[in-house]
Amino acid sequence: MTGPVVQITLQQIYDKLVVLERDVARLVDQHDRVNQTATDHEARLRVLERGRWPLPAVAVLLSAGSLAVALFVALG
Repeated sequence: MTGPVVQITLQQIYDKLVVLERDVARLVDQHDRVNQTATDHEARLRVLERGRWPLPAVAVLLSAGSLAVALFVALG
């Protein structure tokens, strides 16, 4: 007993190859967009991180100033 015969033509192979090539090109484009977005987000995070460093310093200076004023009022 033999099974069914399957025939695949060169045209069918070519059609599938064209579809596969289009899908791969679309994935490459999508990867490039995602990569560009990730790079953009990384740059924005770096800018935000650089802008944060003075906040603790300002908090310490304000606390020290408040302590100095409180001591001056208490002692003076």
